[in-house]
Amino acid sequence: MQNHALVIELLSDLIRAPLCQTDAAIDRVLSRLGAFCDMDQACLVRLRHKDGSACADTTHAWRSPQNTARTAMGDVLLPQIIDALRTRFVADCDTVIDMLDVSALPATVPEKKLFSAYGIGALLALPMQAGGRCTGFIGFTASSSRQPFDGAEVQLLKTVADAVGNLLARVDAESEIARTRDSLAAARNRLQATLDALPDLILEVDAEGRYRSVHTRDPGQMMLSPEALIGHTDEELMPPDIVALNRQAMAEARLKGRSGPHPFDIDTPRGRRRYVLTVTTRAANKSDEKPGYVFIARDMTEEWRLQRETERLSLIARHMTNLVLIADTEQRIEWVNPAFEARTGWLLEDVRGRHPQEISRGPETDSTTKMRIDTALAALEPVRDEILNYTRDGTPYWVDVQVYPLLGSDGAHVGYVSVETDITERKRQDAALERLAHDANEARARLEMAVEALPDAFAYYDAENHLVLCNQRHRDLYPNAEVSTGARLNDLSESIAGIDAAMTYCLGPQFAGQGAYTKGSIGVNYACLEIGRIPAAAASIARGVWCFGMTAS
Repeated sequence: MQNHALVIELLSDLIRAPLCQTDAAIDRVLSRLGAFCDMDQACLVRLRHKDGSACADTTHAWRSPQNTARTAMGDVLLPQIIDALRTRFVADCDTVIDMLDVSALPATVPEKKLFSAYGIGALLALPMQAGGRCTGFIGFTASSSRQPFDGAEVQLLKTVADAVGNLLARVDAESEIARTRDSLAAARNRLQATLDALPDLILEVDAEGRYRSVHTRDPGQMMLSPEALIGHTDEELMPPDIVALNRQAMAEARLKGRSGPHPFDIDTPRGRRRYVLTVTTRAANKSDEKPGYVFIARDMTEEWRLQRETERLSLIARHMTNLVLIADTEQRIEWVNPAFEARTGWLLEDVRGRHPQEISRGPETDSTTKMRIDTALAALEPVRDEILNYTRDGTPYWVDVQVYPLLGSDGAHVGYVSVETDITERKRQDAALERLAHDANEARARLEMAVEALPDAFAYYDAENHLVLCNQRHRDLYPNAEVSTGARLNDLSESIAGIDAAMTYCLGPQFAGQGAYTKGSIGVNYACLEIGRIPAAAASIARGVWCFGMTAS
């Protein structure tokens, strides 16, 4: 009765123990059974499979506080002993191994030598069963022999061991359920995070085409709200062209497993948008259910517009007379237009992947200009300059180059674009004009020297009566006035007799009697005044141009 009471108490403790206190309950069982069996040590060994192979783990151990002698168990059984017991229990999981006196065993018993070598005098091993198979055993050892148990006592002990085995199996099952639940939750969270990160509109429909679920992070892209879609078919809600497209895609997916992408345009609350539709089949959730479909619609409006804009820009660039070059972030050439090829002699396939500096700069290219352009590009700043480049055959040519950094929609640097205008002819004209200006300046200087060398006063006025050129002798006629280029003769304060008559003769009656000059004598230093008219000999000389000559007395 005492034995039955002990077993019932142990079983009750195991049954009532919460799963989180399983280890403590098993430790109490080992302690109570070890004391009941008058053993020195006890341990619980679990037989499991890991990575496809069998293994044995010692998970719980007990040692009697009254017995300080240590046998081969220590805190755990030695692997050799575990292997020996496991082999026997795998072959027969219903039989208890009970060795009352190891030294009394026949020499033919394989374990005798092994147990004796490790100081084991008595051994009791109780197999644990769960689900019809051996899941481990509880082993008790003593350093000396012990009294035998009767059959009923052994059966009671085996009942406790089976209860422990079933409790551990339940813990394993609950742990597996918890791991599975956590794994499913993690997978669900990852799926939800993935769906939330996708810009796509994802719809699930059944075999009849009724909407079962809708996912989108942007409801504004939908024609109808998710609530309005659930439970309805396309025929009830969508325009005929969308119905036809969806049904065609479903039929193709049913045959091939996938259909698309199919571009289509549709009116949304944000206006007309362009989408690309892909349809895949979805396996049935139940054996009696037909497979369904998953619709994935991606808003490609901006990409489509950008593609069209890129195509238009590409078409423009191909027909531009300017030289266009596009490079990546490392300034390696990705594309050049036909005008670039025609002017430089370099074809796209020859320069792709190379740096522009390798193919365009030469011995006469200005180093300061090169540094200024390279510095701006390194700082991702636009730059415009004039630089001397060279063609493939070494011919120099001038370009007005504008280089801009290219930025993506997110503001990240994605490359460079260079637009060059051939200014070689303009440079030639500028050089020619510079030479002409230099020659004109030299001719004027020679003319001024010649005029200044004249013994007479000389002045040259244009048609508006403004002084163009004169010598110092002419300035000396007007000591009280400033005689400089652009001065008007009739603004001068000195009097010269007969000036009106001279002007009337040379320029016409409209200049007579205007009171611009005071009548008087020429003076003691001058004998006569000669005024002559310069005819319109060329388009650049007006008919009214006239000049004065003063002959010294």
